Amino acid sequence: MENGSETKKRYRAFISYSQLDKKWAKKLHQALESYRVPLGVVAQIDTSSRRIGRIFRDEDEMGASESLGAALEGALDDSESLIVICSPNSAKSEWVDMEVKRFKRNPQAQILAVIVAGKPNSGDEQTECFCPALRFRVDANGELTDIPDEPLAPDLRKDGLGKLTTRLVAGILGVSFDELWNREQRRRFAARLKFTGLVAATMLGITAIGGQYLRNQNAERASQIINFSRLAMQDAMTLQLEADRASGFERGLRFAVMASRTSTLHPEQPAARKLLRFGAQRSRALGTMTGHRGGVQYAGFMQNAENVVSWGKDNFIRIWQVRTGQLISEHQISGRIIAADASSTQLVVSDDRGGLSVLRTIDMQRTTLSEREQLVQDLAAFDVTGTLLVTAARSGSVVTLWDTKANRTLGSFVPGWEMPLAAIKLSNDGSLLAVACLDGTLKVWNSKTRELVLAADTEVSRKHSLTFAPDNSVIVSNYRGKSSLFNIEHGKLLGLIEGKVVYSPDASHIAVVNEDNNIEIRKSDSAQLISTLKGHQDVINNVA
Repeated sequence: MENGSETKKRYRAFISYSQLDKKWAKKLHQALESYRVPLGVVAQIDTSSRRIGRIFRDEDEMGASESLGAALEGALDDSESLIVICSPNSAKSEWVDMEVKRFKRNPQAQILAVIVAGKPNSGDEQTECFCPALRFRVDANGELTDIPDEPLAPDLRKDGLGKLTTRLVAGILGVSFDELWNREQRRRFAARLKFTGLVAATMLGITAIGGQYLRNQNAERASQIINFSRLAMQDAMTLQLEADRASGFERGLRFAVMASRTSTLHPEQPAARKLLRFGAQRSRALGTMTGHRGGVQYAGFMQNAENVVSWGKDNFIRIWQVRTGQLISEHQISGRIIAADASSTQLVVSDDRGGLSVLRTIDMQRTTLSEREQLVQDLAAFDVTGTLLVTAARSGSVVTLWDTKANRTLGSFVPGWEMPLAAIKLSNDGSLLAVACLDGTLKVWNSKTRELVLAADTEVSRKHSLTFAPDNSVIVSNYRGKSSLFNIEHGKLLGLIEGKVVYSPDASHIAVVNEDNNIEIRKSDSAQLISTLKGHQDVINNVA
């Protein structure tokens, strides 16, 4: 170690964050601990590994108390720097505020703030991202003063994780960011050159090997996939929980399906057929349905739950029997499916000419809603009964409501946006209509009176989703796996939650599926954590 200090601390930095921002804390923790300082940078690091040292991140969910706890206090006091992940969640967190206060008791304490959501000094508790202790000095007793003392705070949304990590490393090591960033860029450029050379050499090698390699490639790949399937199923047999075993068998089953579809492995090939049968018997899957050429764009249970309807990139709609997995019928259509009702008995079809129609999957009858719209419709949503339908074009400014039973329009209105739309949604009873726009706004209207009942700022992406609570009290806006919960009546942001949100039937609680494969049970009105359900060792596919 190149360190002349006699009072070296155990941790290079302590990450302070709200549990609702755990996703960002994990990413930042991994990025910092795996960062290798470029050669030529003079700093106190392990010269063999070129890593900066240990970073502390508390992984346990804790309730509020008067003390941070001995272990946490010890880690704070034994850290050279404090990294605060700033968001409206952390601004309201008593834990984050207490950690900052304790660390700031030392006048020489180095605090590095990172903004992941919200704005500093916004004056609005829904968007303020600095906790009180970040905005003012703290005296030797850990009490706030009225002297302003804000840290510089780079924004992850603007810098990106790579550049932000370099900024934090520069602050932790006390070196110039420009020097570190320039050396980092040169290192990445050298790595790209090396990779390019490797690819070029590989391509030359393939050319030299020629046809023999190409003839054997599919057979080798198929053999590898069969091995993956076999290993996945063997691992599944060692798991304790029945749900985890079933999930493991499903993973093996997917590999077996891939193997059976490889060009040099016919579906009747003994190894693939045996694995398909073995996995299907032990997984939660009732059947495996194959036949679409290209990806499957949509699949859903029909009303009786005995059949499944699917639509693929090959533009075929297929009806399957659930129990046997057998194909019942198939129908080629012109246009693309942009929405389905809750029972998959009605599919909304939009064609390239701007035409809009509803296809009934029971008898494959197609009812035209509009011969030609001004813009091609690519967003649509039903209410729970399938009677009310809303459609819009991403690039347009008009939202149209339809009565699918009477086959007529209920009128159109202009939301008043200039940016493209990202998502539209009707509440279960059809009384509320929500629209998210790429300018970062979310609006909710009364669908009958057209009265605006909610207007809020939120992060929006092209792959966006919206969900209403069963009692219409809350709208959930999902941005890249992060859910923002808004109270519709008061227009208040209830919280930001990492993961997919599912409501209980009475809307009193929500279940949140996060990237750790855990399920968090929270109160729906405040997002307060009630309990965390752990045990899954694989991706959670569904929760209800």
